[in-house]
Amino acid sequence: MFKFLNPDLSGKISLLSSKSKILTGQVFNNILKGERTSTFSIHMEQVFRNDYLNIQVDQQNSIFYWEWSKETYRMSEDDFLKFSNKILDFVLQNQCKYGIENAINFRFIISPDIQKLIAQQVIEKGRGRFKKLAHIVSSDFVSKLSVEQLWKEYERYNFQEKYFSDAAEARAWVLEEN
Repeated sequence: MFKFLNPDLSGKISLLSSKSKILTGQVFNNILKGERTSTFSIHMEQVFRNDYLNIQVDQQNSIFYWEWSKETYRMSEDDFLKFSNKILDFVLQNQCKYGIENAINFRFIISPDIQKLIAQQVIEKGRGRFKKLAHIVSSDFVSKLSVEQLWKEYERYNFQEKYFSDAAEARAWVLEEN
């Protein structure tokens, strides 16, 4: 067991150690620096990363995970469309049963016109790919509403969908058997 003078770090180490996970160097370094570490980093293979978006795949558990960064406030509408299509491309390539969108740091405001374009160009093409789709959203009203409105029209498709504020709860939900 590791001991730290900073109680915040010792709590993070205790939590991770109690789950008997092997930490990669990057995850461990993030903990030492006090940075938020995705609970998915341990089993995930990173397939794409830039200033706005991080896409990871866990083939073992059939989870497709994408996380928007706080830098999304700088995105243009064209950027959002481009990266939403990039997500779709990787969804189609990886054939995972479960999807998890981490939009806690999402800051781009999705206009009604962009919602329609995303619906036509991305969501419609990707429908039926996931059995379950979890959204991890911010408590920030505008960001949360923007993400929820984007997905609301597609509840009729054949998948379960649920919103969370905690990544570990979202992961547990997608993996639980019905």
